[in-house]
Amino acid sequence: MSPGSGMTTEFDEWNTYALKKTLVPRDLSFDRVVGDARLKIVAITGIRRCGKSSVLILLRQKLLQEGKNAAYLNLEDSRIKDSPALLDDALKWFGDSGYLLLDEITAAKDWEGWLARKHEMLKGRLHLVVSSSRATLSQPSKPLRGRVLAHELYPLSFAEFLRFKGVRVEPTTSTEPKKTAVKTTKKTKKLALKTPAARTTKKEVEKKPAAKVQAAKVAPKK
Repeated sequence: MSPGSGMTTEFDEWNTYALKKTLVPRDLSFDRVVGDARLKIVAITGIRRCGKSSVLILLRQKLLQEGKNAAYLNLEDSRIKDSPALLDDALKWFGDSGYLLLDEITAAKDWEGWLARKHEMLKGRLHLVVSSSRATLSQPSKPLRGRVLAHELYPLSFAEFLRFKGVRVEPTTSTEPKKTAVKTTKKTKKLALKTPAARTTKKEVEKKPAAKVQAAKVAPKK
């Protein structure tokens, strides 16, 4: 990272924090996020506390494992968020190529104009992945229309919750639909004969011939 920024210490702290943080993976396709970031500005959106920061940190760790240039910054840091040149300083520190992950991008001043400019001027070199809970990111204004691709993140699913708690989920027949279908097929004939609908149908069929005979006897002669 370049030492030219006056906020080098804060930026280094957040990037180091992201590398050391231990997190449980989420059910999200990080490969898809990386692929989309090559063409668009990727926005990780969702309600507060749903795990957006964790996703960016996990993405930072994945990119490191793949040997790619990347950095993570939290722009809500009270020491830096009020700086009018925050985003420019971040770019000077990081450089103009690689994956720059900006958490809570909407905390920075002129964030929409800055994203639009850098996406256009550094397209193909600088890949931006940002996050925010504000609707202005998922539904951007004119400067960013057509440039942002949103990935909405939801709170933990039940399966993720169990994994986070260290609960092992045992396989059940519901996870093996093919085997269940075979077993059901073998029992179909026996079960069909025991159902009320089947019994009623059988009685109705037996009664039909008798009904015809009785009707013939009662009918008056012409």
